[in-house]
Amino acid sequence: MLDSPFGTFVLRLGPLQEKIGEDEYLAVCQLNERLVIERNQEGDWEIQSLNGAIDSLRNAALTSAVADWAKKDGTGIGFGAFIIQPTSIARERLLKS
Repeated sequence: MLDSPFGTFVLRLGPLQEKIGEDEYLAVCQLNERLVIERNQEGDWEIQSLNGAIDSLRNAALTSAVADWAKKDGTGIGFGAFIIQPTSIARERLLKS
């Protein structure tokens, strides 16, 4: 099962579920430490993909929206998904520069 092009993969183990114990599961997780591997209720493994193109596009769109909003509003400076709103004195200095 694939939720999105860069989403969660479900590894269906079938009869192998009974042969793979906790030690083997933990060994696989340790060998693949960059991946998030979880067992679901059925005993299958859900493997989260690494941040890929979809996540990068979402982050870029969010960063752009925050920066545009801060610029248009004039009350803060956009940093990624954050806005820093300076005091009125600092805001005056920023507007003059």
